Amino acid sequence: MQKNTNKYLFSLIFSLGCLIIFFTFHIGQNILYEFSSSYNGLLFFLFAILFTFSIDNIRINYRSFNLVSTIIPAIVIILGYGPYTAGTLIAFISLFRININHSKNRGMYVVKALSRSAIYFLMYTLPADLMYLDFPLYFRLLLYLISVLVINQIIMLLYFKVFYNNSWSGLFNNMKVFLIELFPGILLLPLSQAIYDLQLVGYDKIFTLYYLFPVVSIILLLFTIIMKNADREKEESLKLRHFKQALKGILSGLNLVRSTEDFNIILQKSTKLLAEMLGYREALVSVINRNEQIVSRIGYYGIKKEEFDDLASKTVTVDSVNALFRPEFKFSGTYFVPAESKMYEKLNLGDAVYNEGDKIFKNKWHPDDLFLVPFLDSENELIGYIALDCPLNGQRPTEEDAEIARIFAEQIGRMVETSFKYKKVLETTKIDQMTKLNNHTTFYEKADELIKKSSFEHPLSLIMMDIDDFKTFNDQYGHLMGDQALKNVAKAIKETIPVDAIAARYGGEEFAVLLTGTDKLKAVEISNKIIQKVAKTDVEGLHVTISCGVATCPEDGRHSSTLVSSADSALYISKKTGKNKVTMV
Repeated sequence: MQKNTNKYLFSLIFSLGCLIIFFTFHIGQNILYEFSSSYNGLLFFLFAILFTFSIDNIRINYRSFNLVSTIIPAIVIILGYGPYTAGTLIAFISLFRININHSKNRGMYVVKALSRSAIYFLMYTLPADLMYLDFPLYFRLLLYLISVLVINQIIMLLYFKVFYNNSWSGLFNNMKVFLIELFPGILLLPLSQAIYDLQLVGYDKIFTLYYLFPVVSIILLLFTIIMKNADREKEESLKLRHFKQALKGILSGLNLVRSTEDFNIILQKSTKLLAEMLGYREALVSVINRNEQIVSRIGYYGIKKEEFDDLASKTVTVDSVNALFRPEFKFSGTYFVPAESKMYEKLNLGDAVYNEGDKIFKNKWHPDDLFLVPFLDSENELIGYIALDCPLNGQRPTEEDAEIARIFAEQIGRMVETSFKYKKVLETTKIDQMTKLNNHTTFYEKADELIKKSSFEHPLSLIMMDIDDFKTFNDQYGHLMGDQALKNVAKAIKETIPVDAIAARYGGEEFAVLLTGTDKLKAVEISNKIIQKVAKTDVEGLHVTISCGVATCPEDGRHSSTLVSSADSALYISKKTGKNKVTMV
């Protein structure tokens, strides 16, 4: 709202300034003088109006430039009448420009028209006296055209200063336009001098020479079209070559990432591959944790370790990320969230730098832009995504980049899903299916691993447990009740032991618990808690008890088999001396 108000004020001030200049410097009288001194009639005047209107509505689009050049019509009117008539007529005709994107300028049409008219008036009128200096016409005209475009640059610098923070960037872009617009004026200097000289000698067919100006304009337009087509063909060829090379990179790169690897490794490798392939300095890979409804940052490329750790420590909810994957941000199978959307700031993803005053140039990358490459599972559910940042070419992603990233992400999504499934398969082979505790094999793997890390200062204790009279219980109440008793005991163990403890079903009705950093007395204390918890557990009105034996590494053994044997000996004593109790070695 404030920005539009400023534009209204800018337009009003410039328009009032033009009116003040028009009346203060007697521009109207100068125009009448130029008309009275001219030998051209109504036909030439109509020709000048039609030519100016046509040129004002022809947009010469080439590369990053969007030109509407009135330099050539200005030369025609100056030669036919004079500079004051040229400035006023061009400014007036620009009010009726029809080649306008009305949807983009909705509500600002009058403001833009007045601003444009005022700028044209000041550009062509302020240096008008230069055309009345006592110098050859070609020199006066060159000096005049340079002054016209310099005034334009000053006005544009003021415009960018008022409305945009990055004013120098806008001015630099406008300087390129300055040089391109000056070129046809310089090109027409010899023709202008020739027409001027012929007018002085009274050449009666001088009007026909003015047709050369539209011809030159058409030639320049055709030349621009040819150059555009040539650039387009070259660009399409480069895109096709880039696309082919990218596909080769996908195939060769993915061969290096085996689907049987841990999914973290898959994403880390694929992130590096994708970033290098598309030309991005930095990338961050995140996965969706549906259970906890948060986003976990698990890998990165090109980012400093400290910065990644800082990003990883911040909590990002799934709901906030879902806001990024909205339909309006979808871009050829990926998602591009522009800085103008202010999503970076809204989601508190970091220190946002975009503000309303920024001038966003077409296709230029902004620090708050987000280029997200999602990977989905077979159910079309979002597994995670790669956020690419800092493109080497400083440009926003193209559709070709997005398409390459989409194809890449599809393959990665399948591989990650496969790795998840593979991981689950591995886990099922390590877990006892009835009690959901670690099985016998996993117990020994963990025991061997923890024994190597243990010491007298950091002991490892083992509790071996056995359900008392379980065979009798099974025979009396049946195997279904026996299975339920096993599950209840496993649950009681899990609810009692510390978080970092490892519980396993050792075999049959026997269980084991590994306690890191726990001495023997503490292990006995935990064993008593388990015994009490199990004794209170109800199995359809029935109860079971357990006996325990405790051994500690390294004092009772430095190998898993020795430690288990020691704890089993203690368990045997518990069984023989009354059951439902704990004994330590």
